[in-house]
Amino acid sequence: MDNTPLPETIISSRPTHRFRQTLRDLVAYRELFRAFVARDIKVRYKQTALGVIWVLLQPLMASGIFAVVFKQIGAMQEATAMEALLFFMAGLVPWNTFQMAVNSASSSMETSANLITKVYFPRMVVPGAYVVGSALDFFIGLILFLGIGLYAGMPVWWVVLGVPLLLPIQMASAAGIGLFFAAL
Repeated sequence: MDNTPLPETIISSRPTHRFRQTLRDLVAYRELFRAFVARDIKVRYKQTALGVIWVLLQPLMASGIFAVVFKQIGAMQEATAMEALLFFMAGLVPWNTFQMAVNSASSSMETSANLITKVYFPRMVVPGAYVVGSALDFFIGLILFLGIGLYAGMPVWWVVLGVPLLLPIQMASAAGIGLFFAAL
């Protein structure tokens, strides 16, 4: 028999600093987090027939449909077709990323239940990896948006300045909502 002592778990009646402990756990399991993010990205693009093209087509098609419909009903009479397309893409690219991050984080505990029940690791790693993995779709859509904006001659420099400020807020919101629903 091996005589090495097992790690002790001390249960204290004093309140602990859960947030700091959660951060320490996430730092300690950062390699596992990276592996989950890589797995999510590989699975997402390997299972689709179109792969990255679908990430490009989804906001482009939806924005095009919105632009045509709103031009027809007269809500955007002054705007050109390209301006209307960019207007809707500016909203749909972040929204699609947010929606996908919340959906995948919400169902992440259920899809990874076999792993969660067998091995210990911080449970926040699983939904967090899905949220971080969805950021790749955002950057692909952002490149498409910037490309169309530059082609149309629109000033898109403000988007590049706003992304580092707004993307962390979007990802934190998606993680919070996704964690809430994952816990249910």
